[in-house]
Amino acid sequence: MVIGFNPHFLIDFLKNINAEFIEMEVNGADKPAVIRLKEYLYLALPMRI
Repeated sequence: MVIGFNPHFLIDFLKNINAEFIEMEVNGADKPAVIRLKEYLYLALPMRI
């Protein structure tokens, strides 16, 4: 499976959290990825490549 994300959106998210590790849930190449933290729920939408 190949999934493309806009790196600017992921970098903006990662700059603003205080976590050493994150888990990204991926359910398919055409579905949003989900990152869950205590105070955040972040959806990253894939791009067509």
